[in-house]
Amino acid sequence: MATGAGDRYWAGQALPSVFKHTLLDKYVPQFAGMTGSIGRRVVYLDGYAGRGRYTDGTPASAEKILMVAQSQFERVGLAWICYFVEQDPESARALGDVVGEYVAKGVTALAHRGDVQDVLDQVVASAVGCPLFAFLDPCGLGLPFDRMSSLLNGERKKDWPPTEFLLNFSLDAVRRIGGHVTGQRNEATLRRMDDAVGGRWWREHFAGGVNDAAVEAVVAGFSERMSAATGMHLVAVPVRRAPTHKPVYDLCPAPGSVEARN
Repeated sequence: MATGAGDRYWAGQALPSVFKHTLLDKYVPQFAGMTGSIGRRVVYLDGYAGRGRYTDGTPASAEKILMVAQSQFERVGLAWICYFVEQDPESARALGDVVGEYVAKGVTALAHRGDVQDVLDQVVASAVGCPLFAFLDPCGLGLPFDRMSSLLNGERKKDWPPTEFLLNFSLDAVRRIGGHVTGQRNEATLRRMDDAVGGRWWREHFAGGVNDAAVEAVVAGFSERMSAATGMHLVAVPVRRAPTHKPVYDLCPAPGSVEARN
């Protein structure tokens, strides 16, 4: 289960956040502008949106997208339908305030307090016939594998309209939970990992303890299984707090439209 980011996180941007936001800034407006040029409509989902804005007033990922949605509608008539989801009550209240500001300016957007799974069916229904971009950035484990793959199958598996996503795959969570395989076992925690990666297969990689090879094998196995289940191509982009640090997570764009290496 994903956990929320606290006050320290929202005090200001750290390097991993800067990297994520740069990807969103550079790619999502292009995705919307190019794919939305036919039907003049695009749907965007941020499944773990946080507060939307840092305490110093700097826009976070949710507000950055709202700014793009407002700009593209005013400039070229491209209508965005935006869904922002946050489970933490305090963060959800702050997010609702930010989203409300842009709704008042004419942006079609919903701020939902709860689990992203609460709105997935609504998001998919609203995206019939138009492009869909999903940003899934949990602090920990995110959507169960089966729910994630079902989102990307069915109508969304067609070549048109396109569906793309940017996924935060937490390596810190993999390391932490991997320690339960040979250490003090918490079966509930292990089962959450099973759900997240599509089975118990990952456990064998930690039979010899937590190490970089085991973590890399889990990332590769998850990517292969998700690609096979959806027909999409995932690209793992490691993100670090500093150049000499271990990666804290992989960003996984799909179907391979964004390829970058830090």
